[in-house]
Amino acid sequence: MAGEVFFPDGFWGEAAADAPTTPTLSVSVSGTTATATIDGDAGVTNFLVYKAAGETSWSAGGSRSGDGDIAVADLIAGVRYVFIAYSLSSGTYSTPSVAYEVLIQVSTTGAQDALLANEVSMFLAQFGESVTYYPKGGGSRDIVAVVDRNPVSGLNGMPHGNSPKFVISVKNSADDGISSSEINDGGDKIGFSVRIGEAATQRRVQSIQWHDVGMLYLAVA
Repeated sequence: MAGEVFFPDGFWGEAAADAPTTPTLSVSVSGTTATATIDGDAGVTNFLVYKAAGETSWSAGGSRSGDGDIAVADLIAGVRYVFIAYSLSSGTYSTPSVAYEVLIQVSTTGAQDALLANEVSMFLAQFGESVTYYPKGGGSRDIVAVVDRNPVSGLNGMPHGNSPKFVISVKNSADDGISSSEINDGGDKIGFSVRIGEAATQRRVQSIQWHDVGMLYLAVA
């Protein structure tokens, strides 16, 4: 079945009925380098495009023959990027993959950052509780978080607006918290007791409300 596809000249058009299968895409981040892993049909050439979230122009991320990785280096720390992959076979393009969004994490190597991370650990040890993080890609891990079960119910200047049902603060770390580079808005979930003393239930992460090198503040529904 034909569908809309991103062509190398920057225009979107209709894919032919005999186009290759839409490839799957996942992206991991290390420092300011994002590595895209593409899985498509045998014998195709896979292409990667990306842009900063909110921008309209796409940049070429590279291509490769067959399945595997494409690395995009020198991205900007603190910026969220969107990636899409597509395949080419015998002059025919596939439809684009599902967009994959990542956040390039701010470095935590400086002395001030190390101090902030230590303060976060002390804060969580004093006020935190055990919750479970469920990434969209599968698996889970137990972490410590501060759960605000009573966020403000309205938004100033927006009479019809609503704040999140919960605000959860966690350490900005892939080891003992949740890294800002791995969070998947709308896909990841966090398991915790909605009312203290009740059994934990899984709630979806809506967005990052704010983050720094020490902590993430997550809106959870």
